[in-house]
Amino acid sequence: MKHVLVFLVLALFSSIIIGCGTAVEIVKFDTHPEAPFKGDSVTLFWIVKNATEVTLDDIPVAKDSGGVRVLLNDTKKFSLTAKNSSSERTNNLTIVARVK
Repeated sequence: MKHVLVFLVLALFSSIIIGCGTAVEIVKFDTHPEAPFKGDSVTLFWIVKNATEVTLDDIPVAKDSGGVRVLLNDTKKFSLTAKNSSSERTNNLTIVARVK
């Protein structure tokens, strides 16, 4: 019985340690449409794994996946940052607004 208890404690401790070191991953950060005209609205969307906090231009957003619609009057750069206790990633996306 003592050996079984020690094994269960070690197994639990190992899974906690392994889970703590999981790196954040920004799987996708993109826009639709890809080549908008000035004055068009575009949707920025993302998919993120292992994050506890996600921000778009320093504004908190949905942490696993999401999207926001923005009006594009000029070329604009957006930054998506994903964090957890052990890592941080930032992806930048520049949308060039074409003239009609």
